[in-house]
Amino acid sequence: GVLCDLSLAERLPFLYLMSISMARMKIGLQKVSLNPYDFMIRTSGDITARDLLEKILFYWRSIDIKDNNL
Repeated sequence: GVLCDLSLAERLPFLYLMSISMARMKIGLQKVSLNPYDFMIRTSGDITARDLLEKILFYWRSIDIKDNNL
């Protein structure tokens, strides 16, 4: 399974859930402090959750993850 965190701000409950998740791949926006993700999106400006999802899907397809169901 893949866990995608589309939150735009750092929230401790989400960070906790990410850190204990048993997902094979964790994806999310790079934030200021701890980043429990295997794959992080970094931005230089403001971004919406929809833009973040589109970037995640673009890079996911670009690196051609094995067993990709997209």
